Amino acid sequence: MAEAVNPAGTLGTGAGSRAGAVRSLRLCLSGALLIGALLLMVHNDRFRSLEAVAAGPLVHLVTASPVAVDPRFAIVFFDVHSLRMEGLRITSECTAALVIAPIAALAGVLVGFVRFRVGRVLTALGVSALILFAVNQLRLLLIAFATHTWGLKHGYGWSHLLVGSLMTSVGAMLSIAAFFLLVSRTGRGRGSAPADGGTAP
Repeated sequence: MAEAVNPAGTLGTGAGSRAGAVRSLRLCLSGALLIGALLLMVHNDRFRSLEAVAAGPLVHLVTASPVAVDPRFAIVFFDVHSLRMEGLRITSECTAALVIAPIAALAGVLVGFVRFRVGRVLTALGVSALILFAVNQLRLLLIAFATHTWGLKHGYGWSHLLVGSLMTSVGAMLSIAAFFLLVSRTGRGRGSAPADGGTAP
């Protein structure tokens, strides 16, 4: 004997299951971003090593001197094999990771608890991180050039504390502005299912 089935009820159950699966995936991605942000803030040794390795060839270009990099301690040496040899160490207070981590945490919150498009949020995070990384590389190049040209006494202080700090602040503002601009361009996801499986506004 055939049994009548309500198509609307069946389709509604399927849509609710898909919405629940999407919600679970968003929460997992949110958790990964939040944990990654915390680890980047607390344990940024490898990131600082990456910054040092990336800065090595660039420091060689701006100083026109032999350069050596020690990734273990995130140090870039220039004027190697000379009496003018100096080294710049990227400390935990001078790494781009300090600003990238909070933006990654914000991205985690937006992905998990606010209905913004995941792709848009991740793109905004990537662009912001790239801006911060690039600005910090430019800051390192400025410090290396000033120290190489005018010496540790007359070149390092102002390039690191004054101009370098200003560059860091400007880079942070640019990255945050770019993040919110990219996230808000498309606004909240249109037609996406809400977390409770109800009707999207």
